[in-house]
This record gives sequence, structure tokens and C-alpha cells, in this order.
Amino acid sequence: MKKKITLTPATFVVLGLLVVLVVYFFAFFSPAQAELATLRADISLANAQSATYQQYLTDSSSLEADIAAIQAEIDDLNETGYTNDSNVSLVISDAIQRYRISLTSVSLDSVTTYEEHRALPINLTMSGDMNDILKFISHFENNEDGSYLVRAASMQTNGTTTTANLLIYLCTPNV
Repeated sequence: MKKKITLTPATFVVLGLLVVLVVYFFAFFSPAQAELATLRADISLANAQSATYQQYLTDSSSLEADIAAIQAEIDDLNETGYTNDSNVSLVISDAIQRYRISLTSVSLDSVTTYEEHRALPINLTMSGDMNDILKFISHFENNEDGSYLVRAASMQTNGTTTTANLLIYLCTPNV
């Protein structure tokens, strides 16, 4: 006894719709749900950032206070953070005493610019032992308290005495 199953056209339509729904679910619905979750996460992140920035849009006094504090630090660095024109003679005299150099002459040229920085050219003529003069030059090349730049050096040795002519730039911020 074999029973023959007869399928009606309505059954074929229902099976076809079922196949279309399964293909739709795997091809479109599942990826769309994942993309929707990503978009929701992006929206919540944007809302959190907006809430953070909203406090500055409504009351900018804390931001202005931060700017004023930073500007005060910059002004303090401009005043005390580097060797300025007014105390350069103290730095030179300290180096002269430290390295036992005999200073013959000092002259200042007019302020110029060097690589977008204000520079004060200082011409020095000195005499002493060659090693002491080299240490003096090294002192200004490696100085961390100021922005010195040894631009030119000429030396003449006569026995044990060396005479040197130096051009040192004191670089300061361009204000």
C-alpha cells in the first residue's frame, strides 16, 4: 500500500515562499542586524561625545581658565625659561672664570634672526690655554640653560697661549 502524496499548487507556493524567506534571512536580514548594531553603537558614542562637548558650549569659563593657565606658563618660560639678553653677561663671566680664560673684548651686534628665532650676535676675543678655550666653546655649544649657538671660531696659537675670536648667537623666542 503505497500512498501517493498529492501536492496542491498552494503547497508549492507556500514552500516557495518559505525558501524565499530563508534566503532573505541569511542574505539580508542577519547582516542588516549586525550593521544596525554598529550604527547604534556609533550613535551612542556620538551622543556621549556631544554630551561632553555640550558643557563647554554652554559654559566656556573652565576652558578659558585652562587657556589662561597655559598662557601664564608660556609667559613664565619666556621670562625665565631661557637665558635672555639681560643676564647673558653673567653667563659669559661665569664661563670665563670656570675655564680660566682671559677675555680681551666683547661686542654685541644688532639683533638678527636665525632659523625663525631672534638671535643676539656676541663677538668675543679671548686668550688662554687651547684646551680651556675648547672647553669654553663646548660649554656654549652644549648649554642647556640658554639657546647658544657658536657660529664662528678662529684661533691662533703662539707657544702655549691661544687667542680665539668667537661669534656666539644667543637665540631667543621671536615675540
